[in-house]
Amino acid sequence: MNSEDFNKFTKAELIKVIENLQGQVEYLKGRQEDYEEQLEQLKTENERNRSSIHEYEQKAREEELYSQFPHMRPLWMKKGFDY
Repeated sequence: MNSEDFNKFTKAELIKVIENLQGQVEYLKGRQEDYEEQLEQLKTENERNRSSIHEYEQKAREEELYSQFPHMRPLWMKKGFDY
């Protein structure tokens, strides 16, 4: 729409168009907030997964090291406790 098209509208029609646009803006703001909340949840989940992967890899490295050097195993591991 160009400015000539708006010149043909009555005030009531222009008010209706503005209200419609305001409604769309409010809807989009709400959607943006929803997306930002979902993004934060995904970031938190991603960090938790990274931490779990790191812990798993660390445990695998320790087990490999202790299998090569059993005398280096901590006392609590020698007693059969699982961590």
